Amino acid sequence: MALRVGFVGVGGIAQRHLTYCQQREDVEIVGHADPVFERAAKVAADFGGRAYDSYDKLYAAEHPQALVICTPPFAHGDIEEAACDQGIPFFVEKPVAVSMDLALRVQRAVERSGVATQVGYMYRFAEPVLKVKELLGQHQTAMVQAHYYMPGLPPPDWWPSLELGGGQLIEQATHMLDLGRFLAGEVVAVQGKAVRTRDWTPPPGCEKPEGMLSYAADFDIPDTTALILEYESGALGTLSCSLVPQAKWDNGFKVVADGLIVTIDGANAFWAGDTEGSMAASPNWANYVLGEFLDVVQAGSTRTSVPYIEGVKSLAISIAGYESMRRGGGPVDPRELLGEARPRAVFAGAVLSGVEMAGADLTNADLTGANLAGANLSGADFSNANLSGAVVVGADLSGADFSNANLSGVVLPQANLSGADFSNANLSGANLAGADLSGADFSNAQLPGATLQGADLPGDDKDD
Repeated sequence: MALRVGFVGVGGIAQRHLTYCQQREDVEIVGHADPVFERAAKVAADFGGRAYDSYDKLYAAEHPQALVICTPPFAHGDIEEAACDQGIPFFVEKPVAVSMDLALRVQRAVERSGVATQVGYMYRFAEPVLKVKELLGQHQTAMVQAHYYMPGLPPPDWWPSLELGGGQLIEQATHMLDLGRFLAGEVVAVQGKAVRTRDWTPPPGCEKPEGMLSYAADFDIPDTTALILEYESGALGTLSCSLVPQAKWDNGFKVVADGLIVTIDGANAFWAGDTEGSMAASPNWANYVLGEFLDVVQAGSTRTSVPYIEGVKSLAISIAGYESMRRGGGPVDPRELLGEARPRAVFAGAVLSGVEMAGADLTNADLTGANLAGANLSGADFSNANLSGAVVVGADLSGADFSNANLSGVVLPQANLSGADFSNANLSGANLAGADLSGADFSNAQLPGATLQGADLPGDDKDD
């Protein structure tokens, strides 16, 4: 018996999925829901099934056994939750949402219902990408480099809106971020920077052309973005993306590993090093992701290769990039956004004088204005913590890690800071008079206005 499939959202990428479903003898397209009814009606005439102007009418009238959801980013949420409530498996195009709150809400609905889900990260299924994953399993990855350059702004009205589409980082470059996760593992830190390099205001008399755009009213997204990524394995990664108008699409992906360098161009792959070779993707590789989903549902299973949670995790990297920008460029752990990371410790204004906390993990902690006088914090990890205005008189902080921490205005006289790591830390206006700083690392630290009289300083590491 043919699988009864309904489509929600029939613009753009839906055309490829409609064509694929129409070619399968074991699939019957039963209906199409789109807020633009005329669009749904045209697709129904071309591919079969009935047209509806809302997903709930489609669900009620056709009782589909599976859904293909191809809506714009802002439209997700209720569609998927209603499918879960009715026990309908669904395939959903990326990105799964434009906010973590919404994505996690749908994920909870998926978990409650137990329905099969698949996210349209098609690169994971290409034969060359699978071969690269096999090769990288035998080599230690060092660097993942990705770029996604578009020849302008796509024409849908929602694209220039950060609230509706999430910008290029969420809507398009998510393919590169997901591919990085697939090949190199989970990301544990993201730093981001985004700019708008040109005026997108339409000039007088400018009419909207066909195809990619060079101007758009109410343009409130970045046109150029860069991320630095740290993977759980210790590898680093970069992503650069831009939609500044130019001649062509240019998307690329490279992996540098111990003894191997890999280039992925589209879905084709080339590698060189202790083994050399290349592989071209099959003509139908982009259909594999939907094909697997339909096969799984037909078999009565729920085990897919890219379940909804994978889309949530890849979305978290994009949103961590934006969150890093909001926080001033510091690193953000995507697991924090997923609720997986250890909650941030908050000691703001607390009195911790004389406390025993040797070796404590205070990563990302808020210690603003805390009193740590005389405390034993030797070997503690304060990386990325905020200690601005804290009082640490006479504390033992030998060997502590303050890398990337904010120590502006902190009071540290007579403290034992021997061997501490202050690399990249902000010590503006800090009082370090009489502190033991022997062996400390101040590389790239900010020290304007810091008080260092009588401090025992390292020989070469202090930046002036």
